[in-house]
Amino acid sequence: MIQLVIIILLTSLQPENIPLIDPNKRNLVAEVSIKEPKVYGDGDKTICVVDCGLKCNQLRCFLDRGLRVKVVPWNYDFVSDDKWDGLFLSNGPGDPTMCDITIENIRKVRCVV
Repeated sequence: MIQLVIIILLTSLQPENIPLIDPNKRNLVAEVSIKEPKVYGDGDKTICVVDCGLKCNQLRCFLDRGLRVKVVPWNYDFVSDDKWDGLFLSNGPGDPTMCDITIENIRKVRCVV
C-alpha cells in the first residue's frame, strides 16, 4: 500500500488547503523515457533496450560487453523492428499498468518467439 504524505514547514497554509497529488495517476515512464531511438556502440550483436527509466549503468554494462545497444522509447513498436538479437526492459517509476503499449508489445514478442 502506498501512502502519500505532505510535510508543511513554517507556512501560513492550512493542511486542508494544500492539494495532495498522487504521482501514480500520471504516466511517469512516459515522462522519463527518451523520445526517439538512439544507438550506442558497434558490436556484432544488438540489444534492443526499452527505456522505461533506463539507468546509465545499465547501458554501460551492455557496452562494456561489446554490444551494440539500440535504446527505444517506452511506446516504441520494437516488434516491427526485428533487427535485434536480445530484448531488455528497463525498470521505471510509477505504476506499470500505465505502460499499456509496452505490455502489448511484449505480448506480441512472446507470441512470435
